[in-house]
Amino acid sequence: MWWPALLASSVVLCVQAASKDADLITNLPGLTFTPNFKQYSGFLPATQGNYLHYWLVESQTQPEWAPLVLWLNGGPGCSSLGGLFTENGPFHPSVDGMSLVENVNSWNKVANVLFLESPRDIGYSYRDSNTYGPDNVYNDDKVESVRSEFTYPPLTNLVIQMIQNGSLPNVKLAGMAVGNGELSAQQQTNSAIDLLYYRGMIGKQQYDSLKNCCVDDDSQPLAYCDFYQFVQIDDYGNLSPNNNTNDPTKIQCGKMVTGLVMDSVWATANDVYNSYQDCYNFTSLSSQGLQHSKYLKGAAGRRTWKTIMGSKLMRASVQQSDLLRSMFSTGSNPFVDQGALFNQGSTDAIGGFPCYMDAANQIYLNLPAVRQALHIPDFLPGWVDCKHVFKYRKMFPYIFSDISGYNLKMLIYNGDVDMACNFLGDEWFVENLAGTVYNFTLISDRFAWNYTRGSFLPQLGGYVKSWSYNKVLLDLLTVKGAGHFVPTDRPGPALQMIYNFIYTGNYNNTVPFNLNPQPLLPQFVLPPQPSFTRKQADRVWTLPGVTFDLNFKQYSGYLNGVPGNYLHYWLLESQTNPQSDPLVLWLNGGPGCSSLMGLLSELGPFHPNPDGMTLFENVYSWNKGANMLFLESPRNVGFSTQNMSINPDTQYDDTKACISVVFCCSSLVCC
Repeated sequence: MWWPALLASSVVLCVQAASKDADLITNLPGLTFTPNFKQYSGFLPATQGNYLHYWLVESQTQPEWAPLVLWLNGGPGCSSLGGLFTENGPFHPSVDGMSLVENVNSWNKVANVLFLESPRDIGYSYRDSNTYGPDNVYNDDKVESVRSEFTYPPLTNLVIQMIQNGSLPNVKLAGMAVGNGELSAQQQTNSAIDLLYYRGMIGKQQYDSLKNCCVDDDSQPLAYCDFYQFVQIDDYGNLSPNNNTNDPTKIQCGKMVTGLVMDSVWATANDVYNSYQDCYNFTSLSSQGLQHSKYLKGAAGRRTWKTIMGSKLMRASVQQSDLLRSMFSTGSNPFVDQGALFNQGSTDAIGGFPCYMDAANQIYLNLPAVRQALHIPDFLPGWVDCKHVFKYRKMFPYIFSDISGYNLKMLIYNGDVDMACNFLGDEWFVENLAGTVYNFTLISDRFAWNYTRGSFLPQLGGYVKSWSYNKVLLDLLTVKGAGHFVPTDRPGPALQMIYNFIYTGNYNNTVPFNLNPQPLLPQFVLPPQPSFTRKQADRVWTLPGVTFDLNFKQYSGYLNGVPGNYLHYWLLESQTNPQSDPLVLWLNGGPGCSSLMGLLSELGPFHPNPDGMTLFENVYSWNKGANMLFLESPRNVGFSTQNMSINPDTQYDDTKACISVVFCCSSLVCC
């Protein structure tokens, strides 16, 4: 969940406390491209003794006129640098955490973006306990005072008050947005059960067993049952059965609801943040006792790549991959076994960005050179993404009543495959707020919005519904196929969404930005790959199923003697002296039979075993004393083929076959 506030002026609320020139980032280690924007990193004083770390990336387009977006990650207790590096910042970490690659869908193409690590003790933000003493109390009141102007929803209310009383004369608050926020624990609980059923994650018997929990109103569908009445929620958002009743039915309902919501959502093998994003983890979360710990599961997040990279299986795979890359780059062996690069133990076999991003992010931000570039004092400990020690508090309804009456745009958006803060619960909450609590005016009913990149055809981006109320405009939007981290899972649609929210109000509009990546810096450009001769390209480096070590080279490819005819050949060099031994051309008869039958069943160096999967040695192979060329002739025999658009000939005769063979052999000898 994240909470950005949109300011129409590029005057940061408290940036005057820091020196702009002193905070300028002049050389960011590992950056693989030349940025076309300025960026700053430093500390802003909040309440007494507390210093919040910020990272400001200026807009890539007219930063002096572009609006300012303040980005605050949720958790609660997670660093906004996680959002910068893994969601919508201008760069992403590489898999090893040593360099940064460009994110062409960065939100600083739309605005100046301020990433603030809040509250203190999050990321590099800290408290000067030597001067002001320790402060180990964390609750919402304390968090609000530490965040000062920076917190949302109190941020929005406070900034409006300060603008109206003249405390912020140069700032205009234009809008705010919440992405995949838990707006209502009650609606999240109730909607989770329906989503689990309709997405096939629990069965009909489990779903129907809850009917006894809603006997008070048999006329209502089960989907409208208030399951939340049977549970209680602790300060960290964890559910447990209500203990204020002796009714055995209600007790049983509380147990069932707790089991479904906590176990089937948070302790499942599915990624709670994206039901269809598989990041493989060799350890079982439930075996670690996390099945009833929502905030601990949140701390784990997608933290799976470290486990994989530390395993013997992955280390062996990486070593093999390094060997193959080395062989390829030197030209000694142009074959690369791509299958060996895959992690066979994972459903995300190629190790995609969402699976390694958190670990890579932590590695990069703790590099000494990076800390120096960001002006991080040496006395601060290492950077970690989340500290889940903060408590929830219901605040949205009364905060909304306070901010109404001020010209403000609001966006509530959700990736539609997130189960941690699912779209349906937020939709129910907003619909209730708009229809029952405040009686909003409907501007547009729910309709599909399309994502379009460049000249490509439009694709469904999601759905949006809009209201107005007392000068406030509210959009409720979903992003198709995205999970909890929308800019990570759907970067293009997310950029189009935020651009249109800020500038146009029409989410179908294509962004006007150049989405082509910047050129790589010379030190990050791969050296040109060596060119290979025809002979090197046709060499057979590994032959599946061979049960013995080969003492000769072999080649397979196509010879183009006659235009449009491509005859397949298999050349086996002599086992004795290939440079001086003669060349024997073998042609099977039939007519129309493949010479590979002669190779594999008559005189070649290997014969197939009965399983058809392996090859055993033929010690009487003719390539003991000669180079053997097995040619599949004429065209369309075996693997030989014909391009009818070049050569539409349908006749076969000895003369044509001989001419084709002669020209093919000539081309082989010449190469």
